[in-house]
Amino acid sequence: MGDGTEAAVEMGNCGGNRLVNLNKLFPRLPIRNKLAIAFGALATVPLIVTGVIGTTVTLRYLEESAARRLSHDLQTARERTEHLLATAQRDVRFLATGVLDRAFEAGTDLEALDSAAVAFLRAKPSFVQVKLFHADGELILIGRGSGRPTGGSGSGAGGAYYTYRARALEPGEDVWLPAEITVQHGVGDLVALPIIAIVLPRYDEVGELQGVAVGEVYASRLFAALESGSPELAGVTGLVSADGRFLYQSERKSDWRSLLAPEPDFNLFSQFTPEVARRVVGGEPGSMQAEGDQLVSFTPLRLHDGDGASLFIYRSVPRSVIGRPVRRFLFGASAGGLLVLLAALVFAVVAATHFTRPIYQLREGARSIAAGDFDHQVRIETNDELEELSADFGDMADRLRDYTQGLEGLVAARSQELREAHAELEEILAHSEDAIIRLDARSRVQVWNQGAEKLFGYTIAEATGRDVNQLLMGPGRESRREAAMISRELVSKGSILDFHTTRVRNDGRPISVSLSQTLIRDARNQPLGCTLIIRDVTSSEALEKQMLRSERLAAAGRLAAGIAHEINNPIGIVLNRLECLDLELSERASDDGVREDLQVIRDQTERVGEVARRLLSLARDEPDVREALDLNELVGSVVHFLEPTLEKRALQVDWDLASDLPTLHASHHGIEIVVLNLLLNAIDASGDGGVISLATDTEEDGQSVKLEVTDQGSGIEGAFLERIFEPFFTTKAGPRGTGLGLAVTRNVIQSHGGDVSVSSERGVGSRFVVTLPRRARGLKWKRAMS
Repeated sequence: MGDGTEAAVEMGNCGGNRLVNLNKLFPRLPIRNKLAIAFGALATVPLIVTGVIGTTVTLRYLEESAARRLSHDLQTARERTEHLLATAQRDVRFLATGVLDRAFEAGTDLEALDSAAVAFLRAKPSFVQVKLFHADGELILIGRGSGRPTGGSGSGAGGAYYTYRARALEPGEDVWLPAEITVQHGVGDLVALPIIAIVLPRYDEVGELQGVAVGEVYASRLFAALESGSPELAGVTGLVSADGRFLYQSERKSDWRSLLAPEPDFNLFSQFTPEVARRVVGGEPGSMQAEGDQLVSFTPLRLHDGDGASLFIYRSVPRSVIGRPVRRFLFGASAGGLLVLLAALVFAVVAATHFTRPIYQLREGARSIAAGDFDHQVRIETNDELEELSADFGDMADRLRDYTQGLEGLVAARSQELREAHAELEEILAHSEDAIIRLDARSRVQVWNQGAEKLFGYTIAEATGRDVNQLLMGPGRESRREAAMISRELVSKGSILDFHTTRVRNDGRPISVSLSQTLIRDARNQPLGCTLIIRDVTSSEALEKQMLRSERLAAAGRLAAGIAHEINNPIGIVLNRLECLDLELSERASDDGVREDLQVIRDQTERVGEVARRLLSLARDEPDVREALDLNELVGSVVHFLEPTLEKRALQVDWDLASDLPTLHASHHGIEIVVLNLLLNAIDASGDGGVISLATDTEEDGQSVKLEVTDQGSGIEGAFLERIFEPFFTTKAGPRGTGLGLAVTRNVIQSHGGDVSVSSERGVGSRFVVTLPRRARGLKWKRAMS
């Protein structure tokens, strides 16, 4: 074991796979600290699990118990409130039927009725006053209990409203209305007093409304039981109507000096979410979780037997009140767990110190061996695997000493080989005739050998650090275009080989060179620079020109026999006609037919001149001028030129020329040599009476044209197929071939940026395909001949 050892937990015996690497769970820590943490975790995990389970169960029990107690308290408050309301209802009915109804009888003494009502109210301290109104809302009598304030604007008010509400009731029904009355304390001291008015309609024998009896009860006494309940579950208690208006709310109206119902912005829906508010006034008792971590219990208040609820009681208690015992439990459990953790850590530190001391001894030994002290011995006596590991450690040190000594000898030998190879490379670099140049990532010269000095005339000091394009390329658009093309080739392919172009010496003289450039990249594939090898090809280009002229002369020689026959025939005809003309002129004076004979002489003579001009154009060394060129027209011209040879061999030409072939920008003389060489090869390969196929077409990209020449000759053997474009290689027996025709053909095609391919089958024939760009490049690109 050590700081870098990966300890893994083996779970099960399924092949010994390591499933969990505990070291990945820790940052960079000493082993003794990891052991201390592990012991502490083992000691506290059971405690934490037990505490979490116990806390969850306790919290659930306390919440359920609190909800039950809260529901019980609210039920008790509801029953007490309903009892007070039922008592007030019975008292009002008794007073109305036993006392106030007599006011409608004729001759009744109202003062006596008033005294009876006052006597009744003295026995019922919950009532403020009782009133009797006529059916038209006129006050008939009013009775007040002793000790109550008298006077005020509210003494007989509300008759019209009470009568209006009573008309909607059936006989025997009543209605409870929250209201406020204004009473007077002393002189000029008006006080708003909240009440609950119990309205009872009174009907005569025929069912007509006679009047309305009203008992006005103190709201504070009627709902005195709302706050009853357990002190530890004290919260917010409210009494609301079915539309959510407050009649009572313990935080806002605990003194009962006025009703809350008239306040439009303070209602049940402003205190809770719509979902909670609808549940409270839904008519069914229950409890639920509200926003703000509140537990809400609610129940309807039944004012009449069998009727729906019109008032509702709710009580909202914060969960923090319920969670106090839980927090005390958690505090005790945390304190005990902390003590256990401290004890475990103390034990872990003591145990880890003893367990890890051999590991630190091994680490010190490893450092000594890393410093080169291979004789360092580590002695550990633990009577376990660490003692065996120390013995293995000593054996490893001995083997490492032997290996290091052998490695040092090998490194010395390799270093000597590298020095010798470096010296050889420097020698090659210094004496190479080619210019070898090393460029950095920005194309600046870093290495400039003697070959570069001789070729371009710049010394190493003059060239180093300068941009190679500015140093060796002339100004102008063509130079910039060539530099951009080379850059694209390097990025896409990584190198450019045997690129024929022109460079400028320090004296301003241009020279023809062959350029090979390779991109150098680092391990991350980022460009570091380039190696550039430049060779002077002035003499080789002159040799190529001479080779091209030799091929033209060879082609002209091969045509000489046919041309001689072609010339002799017109000359014979001319001589014959001249003799006939002489005879005719001597025998008769008429000139009939003379003009016709003269025209024949003129035509045949022009034909001789055309043949001579063609032969002369093949033998001349004309300059390579690029111009607009119709490939179909050029092919037809060459075939017309070879008609005598074709007729002599009885060869037929099968034409398939594209009608919409685009115009080329190429050398007329060079492409003529290409077509002529391919046709001559097809003629030589074909037997008498064969067929030669000629076809032109446009490539799919629309930027190149294609020429196909197919013969039905003997074909080319596979072993010779790859060599037919080599200079001086020929399969023709005797003096028929020079071996330069196809080599010249390929160089001309490649100088135009095109390509040529061949396919052949023995006994079937050969097919040559030439592809030429519509606009040939002005640079020559010559591939190495294999």
